Amino acid sequence: MPNVLQSYLIRLGFAIDDNGWKGFQSRIAQSSKNIAELGAVSVATALEIGVAVERVARHYENLYYVSQRAGSTVSNLKAQQFGFTQIGLSADQARSAVEGFAGAVRMNPGVRAMFRGMGIDTADASKAIGQLVDRTKAQFGEQGYFVAARIAAMGGMDEGAFKQMWDNRDRLKAEEEASIERLGLLMSGATA
Repeated sequence: MPNVLQSYLIRLGFAIDDNGWKGFQSRIAQSSKNIAELGAVSVATALEIGVAVERVARHYENLYYVSQRAGSTVSNLKAQQFGFTQIGLSADQARSAVEGFAGAVRMNPGVRAMFRGMGIDTADASKAIGQLVDRTKAQFGEQGYFVAARIAAMGGMDEGAFKQMWDNRDRLKAEEEASIERLGLLMSGATA
């Protein structure tokens, strides 16, 4: 019993011999196999994209809650995390430094008053930790690091992270500013 497709092609006027028909069927089988493989790859890619989008959304959701506790913006926190990674620290250490500072200021009015007396704006913890490094470095100099580190510890900051900020403050500032500028360009392009 001839194949329905073969009969159709013969009725259309195509001359189909057995070798031609076998070649046609093998090409159809190969095309079907390629389409099935493409479908499988497409499904796997879609699943991976879904996982990545969920991970990014969860990350930004976490940053949103940190921003609420720290009085900062998500873009400032993101820029700071980027800056921290450029000076040998991690994004988690950036978040920890910001949250530690915000918690210390929130829970201890004396610490808040001390920092305000030093000229540090405690309303935005992500900016305040940089101000803390700048002010203590200006006040105590390189030789007074031990005093500055103790003050930072009162502000809930880890000494290791404070030391990296102290040693690399100019680079950290430059990286944070560059990150904020890139984000601003991206956002202005998205709204244009």
